[in-house]
Amino acid sequence: MTLKELELFYYLADNPHISQLAKQLSMSQSAISLAIKSLEKKLSEPLFDRVGKKLVLNERGRLFKEKTYNHFLALKDAENFFKEDRLSGNLHIISSKTVGDFIMPQVIFDFLSHYPNAKICKDIKNSTDIVKSVLEGSIDMGFVEFACSDPNIIKERVGRDQLIVT
Repeated sequence: MTLKELELFYYLADNPHISQLAKQLSMSQSAISLAIKSLEKKLSEPLFDRVGKKLVLNERGRLFKEKTYNHFLALKDAENFFKEDRLSGNLHIISSKTVGDFIMPQVIFDFLSHYPNAKICKDIKNSTDIVKSVLEGSIDMGFVEFACSDPNIIKERVGRDQLIVT
């Protein structure tokens, strides 16, 4: 069963007039009917009694609604969460000493300002260990101060610097 089928089921449970629901959702009546028939087929149970042009929730439909509605709401919340804030969770990064001490604090601050639901777990190691960690998949991202030639790592240059001695 799909979220759309379930959503239409709950709408119809509250408003049994398919024509009104079709107008409200800008859908055809036949599309709604097909979705409900598909749901009933998957459950091997009729959920509505057809009374004239209305679909009236029957006993099995009321039980189905009672058992599933809170789970449906939780799934919709999860769907909306990921639509609203696509970047969240833990990001594991390691950087070399100079990058970690002088560049990363501002980069992390700026990143978390834009993505408050993300959490950054950071560490500082030498470049060889960082490359090894990336290859093992134990971190999400590594920042090193040298050109890495390993073909199994996706690389992107994020800056250049010069050493000036006077």
